[in-house]
Amino acid sequence: MSARDDLTREGWEKKFNAFGARLKEAVQLYAELGYEVRLEPAEPPEDAPDESCRSCISQFERTIYVRPLDAGTSNNGG
Repeated sequence: MSARDDLTREGWEKKFNAFGARLKEAVQLYAELGYEVRLEPAEPPEDAPDESCRSCISQFERTIYVRPLDAGTSNNGG
């Protein structure tokens, strides 16, 4: 079973990948909407053009996962 399967089983819903100001905005918005937010390193797409591209995505992008606050007990992101 993959880490993503584990997150889904724990009630986390994958939203999208982001970085920089957009990541910060999205985390703040989801928190204001009443979600618990979790950030995970983004997985580069299999069709990424080369290793430097994959490395850049892994280093800077984060995948945003959310779940209702009542589904968990602690904030794991942001």
